[in-house]
This record gives sequence, C-alpha cells and structure tokens, in this order.
Amino acid sequence: MELKPRQIEAYNAVNEHLTSGINKQLVALPTGVGKTVLGCHIANTFKSSLFLVHRKELIDQTARTMRAICPEIEIGEVANGIVNIKPFTIGMIQTAVNRLPKLDKNLFEMMIIDEAHHAMAKTWKQVAEHFDTRLRLGLSATPDRADGAPLANLFDKIVYQMSVAAAVKEGYLCQPRCFQYRTDVNISSVKNAAGDFRSNDLSRMVNTQKRNDLVLKCYMDKSIGRKALGFAVDIAHAKALATTFRDEGIRAEWVSGDDSDREEKIELFRRNEIQVLFNAMLLTEGFDMPDIETILMARPTQSKVLFTQMAGRGLRLFDGKDYCLIMDFVDLTNKHNLATSWALFDSKGCYPVGEMSDPFAEHNDRRGKIGRMFDAVESLFGEILSDKVIEKMIDILKPPPKPEIDYDRWSEGKYHEKATDKQLWRLRQAGYDVDETDWTKGQASRVISNLSAKAILTTKQWGLLLKKGYDISEEWTYNQALTALNS
Repeated sequence: MELKPRQIEAYNAVNEHLTSGINKQLVALPTGVGKTVLGCHIANTFKSSLFLVHRKELIDQTARTMRAICPEIEIGEVANGIVNIKPFTIGMIQTAVNRLPKLDKNLFEMMIIDEAHHAMAKTWKQVAEHFDTRLRLGLSATPDRADGAPLANLFDKIVYQMSVAAAVKEGYLCQPRCFQYRTDVNISSVKNAAGDFRSNDLSRMVNTQKRNDLVLKCYMDKSIGRKALGFAVDIAHAKALATTFRDEGIRAEWVSGDDSDREEKIELFRRNEIQVLFNAMLLTEGFDMPDIETILMARPTQSKVLFTQMAGRGLRLFDGKDYCLIMDFVDLTNKHNLATSWALFDSKGCYPVGEMSDPFAEHNDRRGKIGRMFDAVESLFGEILSDKVIEKMIDILKPPPKPEIDYDRWSEGKYHEKATDKQLWRLRQAGYDVDETDWTKGQASRVISNLSAKAILTTKQWGLLLKKGYDISEEWTYNQALTALNS
C-alpha cells in the first residue's frame, strides 16, 4: 500500500492547494491507479475523517485498504442503520443522509467523497454541505457527470488529474486492444433520459437474436477462452446474451442488483467457474477483478463517463495478462452522438504504438494497417449476420486530433446562482433530471448550449473525414467536422 509516483504527486498537490486555501478539491485518477489508497493515506494525516461511499462492497474494500496502511487505526461505520463514529469512519450515503440531524457538523476534520461524480445528487450534496470540514476531497475516475452537470458547486478545483492514456503509457494500466463493430441498427429514434439513451427504448432496438449472435460470433473469433465482462442495456438483455453464449457451450451468466444470487455468481466468476458475466449497470463502479481480459460493450451509450467506467473494469494489471481486449459494438445512428472507444483516451496524453510493444501485431497481416476502415460486406459473418457490418481495428492510444469545444469548467459567478425556471423546463424537455439534481445557471447554460451545438455531421463531411484519416463515429458534430476539414 505504498504510494506510487503518480499517487505521491496527487498527495502533494492536495496538501499544496490546501495550504494555499483551496479546501474543496477534486482528484481525477483512472480506475486501477489507486484512488482509494491515495484517499486513505491523506485521511491518515487528519485526526478524524469521513469516507463517503454508495455501495456496500466499497465499505469492506475501503476498510481493508485503511487497515493495510494503518493497522492500529480505529474504523467506524455509518451504514446499514449503524452509527459508530471513530477516527476513520466509512459512511454509506443512504444512511448518512438519514442520520444528519444527529451528527454534529464539526464531527469530522476532513471528508472524502468517493466516486465524486455522484455528488451533484441532492442526497450527496446535503451530506457534503452538512459537515464543516477543513478539507473536502472528491475522488473520481470520471469527473464529468453523464448528465453534463459540472461539479463546480461542491469542488473549487481539480488539483490533480491523469488521463487513461497516460496511465497505460506509464505502466499503471494494461494495454488495450480494441475492435469496433458497426452495424446497420438505427437507434436514432431512441429518446434521451438524464444525458443518455432511455434504456427501455434502447433495449427494444438492440436486444435481438441477430445482434446477440453477432456479439457471440465476435467473442468466439477473437476472445474464446478469455475471461470476459459484458455490459448489456438491461436485465432482459443481459439474460438473453448469457443464454446465447451458454447455447454455444460457453460458461456464461448474468447478474443484476436485484438478483438474489448476485454474490454467489460474482464469486463463481472470481474463481473462473463462470467465463463470461453479463450485467446491466451494476459492475461499472467499485468492482475490482484484475484478471478480466475482455470487455464486451454490447450497450450503446452517449456517455463518455459510462464508457470509461465500463472499459476501466478490464484495464487493471494482472500477472500473465498482456492486454485487455475491448470489443465495442456501436450502432449506426443519424441523430445521437455516441461515446466510443475513441472517446475513452485523452488525445493530449496519447503516444505512438511503436514506443511500446505493438498490441495489434498479430492481426496486421490479416487485417491490414491499424485504423483502416474495412468495407462493409454482406457475408462478413456468414449465416449469423447477413446485413452489413463494418469491423474496424483501432489504435485508441493515438486517435487523429479532434477539435474540442473550450469552456471554463470551474468559472465562478453564475455557476453559483440557481437555474431559472425556463432553463429547468428546457432541461426537463431534453430528458435531464431536474428533480434530484441541483442545477445552477452556469451548468444549465452549458448543457443547453451543447444541445444546440450537437447537430450531427453531414454525409459529405463523414466521407471527407474518413479520407483524411479521422475517426468517423457519431461523436463528431457538424461544427467540429467543419473546423477539422478547414484546418
């Protein structure tokens, strides 16, 4: 549990900013780099601290980490209806918010908010602002929320951050190998909810036997025998995928939050008695199983946050694990922007594959140059899929540069004023949550502006970008494509 170089840099950054008077801080480290270890080391320098989590599994994980760092420390809990305050207290958000009237605001010297992108929810915000702490520290692998609301109301500054690409380059995470499979399933009619696709509508479009057979075929083609975690749209989709895989003799299962056998199935997966485990929005956070070798992205999403969380489940280091295979099933659409494997890595932190062992070497002769878009062919998947499918092998550590929309995420002023009724109405019409999330003028203005700026690129732009070597997924907007083609 010794701090690694990047954790030491983050540790020092927290202390330096606290000394300069910034006491509401956010640290962004990728999944697998050690946010919990960092947080426990910092908490160990304070007389009393509260470590807020949102899942039972995280209570046990955090307690084990803290005991490894400081065996003699007393650890308390505010969870499962129990209030037991100690120098290091782990709090479940659901219990903490219900016990606030009985908890003195000066009870803790510092507070850590794990998975801090949740913190805009009213329950989290209520707990965070109840306590008068010397340091409020948020930890997150994805400091942007899926619904587009920045965290500027709870944290003054990101004091330290690291990209996933940098973590791979520096050896904190394993190398990814990614294949995209683009089908002709059109999800343009799927409506939005809280910044992402509405799951019921999406399930009807993608949970078909033909598409589930495609996921199976691709897994058998490139990942047979590898331990895989699959992400589905909903429980029905997870069940259907597991059944499809079992019918081919693959030891596959599904799991959900309401599944009474959840813990048993996860333990069987941990012991490799289950080879492929499908889930729906359950194992995106706080799930640590480093020997997962393949991620099956069977759930289209507009959220870079969610995509990063899903991919991060397979990027942890493990003895004998040379790379993580990410199989990204992206459906065609002419309306929505999709988060894809290209969006996972920060291009500023990317590096040429040649600087490390080439993770695509074994496929180069058969598939051609890295990043090439293959022609769609009717018979690509034989009898399983007769419609057009595009397979693209991509180097996600070095995508072509893409223009970004600049904005000051941490600006003052209007960020701290309550959103107007007109803004809230516009957000509600667009499918955003305005009942459980506290919106400010600045946050609402940014999201509403982005809604207007997301006009999709034209077919002509699509072709020109492809010729120039750019990724042509639907994350491109008309304005971004225009900027790139004129540069």
